[in-house]
Amino acid sequence: MTAFSNARACGIGAVLLAALSTVYAQGGYPVTSAQRATAQQVAQQGVPLSDLSATAPDEYTVRRGDTLWGISGLFLRQPWRWPELWGMNLSAIANPHLIYPGQVLYLDKSNGYARLRMG
Repeated sequence: MTAFSNARACGIGAVLLAALSTVYAQGGYPVTSAQRATAQQVAQQGVPLSDLSATAPDEYTVRRGDTLWGISGLFLRQPWRWPELWGMNLSAIANPHLIYPGQVLYLDKSNGYARLRMG
């Protein structure tokens, strides 16, 4: 590497480090503002019953390797809806990228809406 490319690499590294520091200072995990807004909206009401998968279980125990992405596919038919699952459990799941084996999700249905809650 030349002195120029070393300096450029250091500059790029400093920018990336600053960006990551900002992300982690704001909650310790990368979540977009749109994902957070979706989570907060769903926290209030849940999702319409029509959004549930026909095979959604009433109870699900998290297993090693599970993610909110995968579990959302099981319950909501579309894995990219994981912020909604997180929103229903904001108080129980501080970091949406960390869920643990043994955690149990319960499906509550009432007034035309469904909520998944951590037990």
